[in-house]
Amino acid sequence: DFSSLGKFDVILIDPPWEEYSRRAAGIPLLSDKQQKNLTPWTFEDILQMRIEAIADNPSFLFIWVGSSEGLDLGRVLMKKWGFRRCEDIVWAKTNKHNSAHPHSSSFTEEGTLLKHTKEHCLVGIKGTVRRGQDSHFIHANIDTDVIVSPEPPLGSTEKPKELYDIIERFCLGRRRIELFGEQHNIRPGWLTIGENISQTRYDKKLYESWFEGDLTFPDSKTYEGGKYLGTTPEIEAMRPRSPPRIPIMYPVQFMQPMMMYQQRSNEEGGGNSSGMKKEDYPSQDKQV
Repeated sequence: DFSSLGKFDVILIDPPWEEYSRRAAGIPLLSDKQQKNLTPWTFEDILQMRIEAIADNPSFLFIWVGSSEGLDLGRVLMKKWGFRRCEDIVWAKTNKHNSAHPHSSSFTEEGTLLKHTKEHCLVGIKGTVRRGQDSHFIHANIDTDVIVSPEPPLGSTEKPKELYDIIERFCLGRRRIELFGEQHNIRPGWLTIGENISQTRYDKKLYESWFEGDLTFPDSKTYEGGKYLGTTPEIEAMRPRSPPRIPIMYPVQFMQPMMMYQQRSNEEGGGNSSGMKKEDYPSQDKQV
């Protein structure tokens, strides 16, 4: 029952995709635990998860989707759960030790045109977050959208820990949850849920009490405080800024032909050459 968990600012999911099972097919000496972890869920089962029940507004969803059909299915999940895709983080795998094995990540899966040596983590947003106004909630443009790290041992679905660092630097909301987690996923500041978590001391009332009030860093330096991590003037001074908008100045000899072209386009289709009308243009107030 997801509704019993409360609301979260960040939700991280690595569903048991069928792709993971196909990738490990034929690998000898997999333990019973590994075999169980690789038992795939159907897409319908994943779709029925009520992720919207634990997503606050605003909030972010990070979902690992592999490198095959999950890229399309992940977008369907986001729409069903009330998120819209805003980023795509790519994990480029180095496979120095596994490349010779026929079941490494560079193995060409049937039906593909290129060897897959990467996986994708789609990022979705619920609600509206403006980069210039909501600095209490996000730090934008700090990290890149590429992780380069070795792939795990064959048969493992473990993901690079660098993703946690990216999330924690990006979103300043303190309520973070990971679903389908394993023992190695347990991390300070996260609520980790999964079949293979050996023990838990989770108490919803106690957990929610840690986020009451308005205290933030540096006034609070413990796990108790408000919903947000907080910031300092020194941190704000180092925040990456969007470059200022500079008007494009066209030479006079180009202005008349451009104006005539625009007028003709408006008369023919009510918009420009792309078919967009003025009201269809994106807002100048940038948001995530």
